[in-house]
Parts: sequence; structure tokens; C-alpha cells
Amino acid sequence: MIIPPVLLRIIPAPLAERLASRLDSPLGGRLASHSLWSFAGSAGSRVLSVAATVAIARILGRHGMGELGILQSTVNMFGILAGFGLNVTATRFVAELRTAYPDRAGRSAALAVVSTLLAGLIAAALLFVAADWLARTKLNAASLAPLLRLNAALLFANAGSGVLTGILFALEVFMPVSVLMLLQGACGMLLMPLGAVWRGTEGVILGQIAATLLMAGAQALVVRRQCRAGRLRFVWSGLSRELHIIWGFALPAFLGNAVIVPFIWLSNTFLIGRESGYEEMGAFAAGLQWFNFLLIVPGLLAQATLPVMSERLGAGDLRAVLKIWAFSLRLNAVVAVALTAGVVLFGPLIMRLYGAAFVGYHGMLGLIALAGAGQAILDSAARLLVLQNRMWALCAMNLGFALACATAAYWFTAGGATGLAAARALAYAVHGCWLSAAVWRAYREMAGARAMAEAPA
Repeated sequence: MIIPPVLLRIIPAPLAERLASRLDSPLGGRLASHSLWSFAGSAGSRVLSVAATVAIARILGRHGMGELGILQSTVNMFGILAGFGLNVTATRFVAELRTAYPDRAGRSAALAVVSTLLAGLIAAALLFVAADWLARTKLNAASLAPLLRLNAALLFANAGSGVLTGILFALEVFMPVSVLMLLQGACGMLLMPLGAVWRGTEGVILGQIAATLLMAGAQALVVRRQCRAGRLRFVWSGLSRELHIIWGFALPAFLGNAVIVPFIWLSNTFLIGRESGYEEMGAFAAGLQWFNFLLIVPGLLAQATLPVMSERLGAGDLRAVLKIWAFSLRLNAVVAVALTAGVVLFGPLIMRLYGAAFVGYHGMLGLIALAGAGQAILDSAARLLVLQNRMWALCAMNLGFALACATAAYWFTAGGATGLAAARALAYAVHGCWLSAAVWRAYREMAGARAMAEAPA
């Protein structure tokens, strides 16, 4: 019995019977176990991250938070190149191939690691070299150049940790990863505020680097243990045989994010270029933590369901693929709406936690929450396109979202942090129109293929 007996007594009997019948199946058991461990790790680490941000905001103030926010946005922009879409690539193909074609799975994992190390080094070097120019001409603060160079180390560490996470999720090793996520969150909660007291924004970055390096090292040990247990064998020869994965999946996945993040960064630079821009950016950065908080459930469901759906797709079980996808979409929608309502309702109290300088920004927080709900639902729906390898179509739609976001931000940032939040929410509304149409078409095609496969000969 996967559902605790106490829970069965609390929820309505018809719902309890339906959950029990579904989750007591082998497939339901896998999904329940993966989801619970993913939720524990993701939710715990995000809560710790929010707590750390509250402490840092009280120490640094709005201007310091603004500097930290634009630095993190810049790191995210270069981080897209460092990751190159290889974490989701590793999850997608190692999960699909590890049972039927273990050698190909090993080569895919090895290719993902090698490619990530190379891309991470290139991205870190570019950030290090361009730091002075970016700080002086784009961030309007030459004093931030040393901090950008310091972030190059964080960039490389994040890339390595990301691809190792993708491999572990492909192997469905969720419990150790969740524990490590909690430990990383605890280390960050301790080290980052202490760093803020010690050396201001620089100390916060040093704390981030230390926590990420600890995470990556521990992940490498878990991957090594899985290899010794025979669940995966890295194959370092013949990597060119799997290069089609890079061109057909990783490259469009990378471009799909690469067309978004620079425009997000550009939108943020519009804000810091305004009067009191860094103070407004500080308020927006504080609110953005709750945007990330709203993505906990979509993130954990993606981690839990993508390897299972990929494995079922490889086995030709389209019925299971569609059932899992539909369930995760419905659950994401319900949770996203409920959490958004909570953030909007308690917005004034939430912003008061960050200090007196952040009071009055609850309207901005509500708009950010709406944007977060939009991304949560749209990301869940887009998983069907990922399974069908329609990454180029996703890339084109993401470009449309990025252009809408930057265009709206150009006009709306005169309203400060609230204007930037409104621009983000509007862009997600526009993005939802064409993404919904593409997902509906993909669903009908897969449902049609399932009907043909199940039709009697």
C-alpha cells in the first residue's frame, strides 16, 4: 500500500479508492515514489532558498539585492551555454535506452558529461573575459566586474551539477538526489547569509559556489555507486555514434532556452537603467523567489514523470504515456492556481518579511505569481512536445515569448518592478496561445497512433 492509511481516512472514499487502485499498480508505484522524493527535495530546498533570500535582503537592502539579482540574471544567461540542454538530454535518452540498449545509454551519458564540461569551460571563459565590458556598458556599474568574474566559477559548477542530476534522474535514483538537494539548500542557507555579513554581495556568491561544489562532488559519488551496482556503464569510445542526440535534441533544447534567457536579461537591464533601477531590481529579485517557489510541483513532476514516460515510450506503451502526461498537467494546474491564490492573498505579509524597504510591493508579487502559474502549466503541457522530439517547434515558440517579454518590458519598466512583473505576466499569456495549439495537435496525433496500435488486426 503506497498511500498511508491515515490519508485514506481523511480524503473522501471515492477518491481514496481511485487513488489506491491507480497507485498500487507497478507504474503508479514508481510515479508515487519518484514524486514524493522529488517533492521532498525540491520543496525543502526552495523553502531554504526563500529563507536565505529573506535573510540576505535584510542584510544587503534593496540596492544590494538589486546587484545580486542582476548578477544572477547574467549568470543564468551564460549558464544556458554552459548547460547546453544536456541535463534534460541525459534524462531523456539514458532513461529510454538503459534497458534495451545499455551500451547506447552509456555512450549517451558519457557524451552528455564530456559536452557539458566543454560547454561549461567555454561559457565560464566568456563570462570572465567579458566581465569588464558587461559591467561598464550594460549593467551601468563597473564595480560589478570582479563579481562577474567570480561568478564564472559558479557557472561551471552549476553546469556539472546539472548534468549529473539529469543522469541520476534517468536512473530513477530520486531518494539520494533529494537528500543532496536538501543538504545543498541547508548549506546555502547557512553560508550565503554569513557571506553577506562578511563580505556583502561577494560573500553571498562565495557561499553559492561552496554549496554547489559540495553538491556536485556528492552527486559524482552517487553516480559512481550506481555504476558499480551495474545500473549504468559509461562508454567513452564511439561517442560520435550518438552525436545525432546533440543535433536533434540537445541543440534545439539549448536554443529554446537560449532565445529566452538573453531577452529576460535584456528586460532586467531596461529596469536597472531607469531612475532608482537597482532598488527596483532588488524588489523584483525578492519577488522572483516566489516565482521559483511556484515551479516546485512542475519541476518535481518533470523529474519524476519524464524518465518514466520516456521508458514507456521506448516500450511502445502510448496509453501509459498519455495517462501520465494528462495527470501531471491537471495536477500542475490545480496546484499552480492554489499557490498563486495564496501568494496574492498573503502578498503584503510576504513582502514585509524582507524588511521595511520592500513594503508596498505586494502588487508586483501578485503579478509575478500569475507569471509563475502560467509557466508552471505551460511547462507541464510542453512535456508532450519534448517526448515527441519537437524541440525545434518549442524553440520557435520560445523565441516568440522572448520577443513579447522584451518588448513589453521596454514599455512597462517605467513603472519600476511592478511594470517588469506585468510585462512578464503578459508575455506568458501570449505564449500560452500558440503553445496550447501546438500541444493539442501533438496530443491528437499521439492519441491517434495509440488507437491504431490498439486496434484489432
